[in-house]
Amino acid sequence: MDAWPTGRTFTSTAVTERGQDRPLAPGTQITLLFPREGELSVRAGCNYLAAKAEISDGRIMVSDFASTAMACSEDRMQQDKFVIDLLSGEPTWRLEGAALTITGADAEIRLTERT
Repeated sequence: MDAWPTGRTFTSTAVTERGQDRPLAPGTQITLLFPREGELSVRAGCNYLAAKAEISDGRIMVSDFASTAMACSEDRMQQDKFVIDLLSGEPTWRLEGAALTITGADAEIRLTERT
């Protein structure tokens, strides 16, 4: 099993979809927080998301998403869905120092550690 980044928080620096820049909803960024081993919290633009997660063999496997149920603008709701879909697809995971990259079949999120 890969080392779990307990207590670390990462915010997006670049997002691509099908090889093209994917603009985020105005005033948002994607944040991944690893509070404890096996837990992942996500702030993707609208709702707060929490899930069980495991990292192994260069992949992150996420399940059992729970979410707040705030009504937001359509672009923010779609951004939540984009992140859930990416994380649900067992994307590859690469953590190098303060840089984290999550890469799915047709999307990638590059993040840096927030200190």
